[in-house]
Amino acid sequence: LLERRKELVGEGQRFFDALRNNETITRYTSDANRGWHDVLTTEARSYNRDYYKAYPAIPGYEVDANANLKNQQNNGYNN
Repeated sequence: LLERRKELVGEGQRFFDALRNNETITRYTSDANRGWHDVLTTEARSYNRDYYKAYPAIPGYEVDANANLKNQQNNGYNN
């Protein structure tokens, strides 16, 4: 995993690797080094794959086009 992080640095794969490996995603490590993360809610600053917003909602137009998706909406989002 460390070697993969080195190879793919800056390519946007770290988030998906962290979710896949059930690692906690931390948006900042100290109060002095938060940058724009001050605007985030407390629950969004550090989370793992159990947080419902880690996965996007299935768009309404997709659910409308395919009725089978209605019961498969990601947890936490309304149908």
